[in-house]
Amino acid sequence: SKLMPPPFQIRTFFNLINRKKTFQESKLFRFTPQQVYQVVSDVDKYKEFVPFCVDSRVIKRYNESFLDAELTVGFKVFTEKYTSRVSLNEFREVKVAAKESRIFNELISTWKFSPGLK
Repeated sequence: SKLMPPPFQIRTFFNLINRKKTFQESKLFRFTPQQVYQVVSDVDKYKEFVPFCVDSRVIKRYNESFLDAELTVGFKVFTEKYTSRVSLNEFREVKVAAKESRIFNELISTWKFSPGLK
């Protein structure tokens, strides 16, 4: 299999003083973009690999490119549910944006996939 450059992620966390906090990470995998896309686009399984996600489920599918998901995040005794809009650009990008949340002013995760080193 081909090496794939890292998915590109930016996450925005709690906003206590009107300042966005972002996290960006890149990884190189020994999987194709299609293989990694298949994992990341399976929102029902986020609870298995997304840090602090203790539950995840698709609540509405609009079409092949858009869906709404209910995600539950937790740490120790703290848990909170929120709804996200997920947009899927097959084999290229998965974008998850919180749309109904009491804990985040804004939370957007973007995963981008492209072929890597040969």
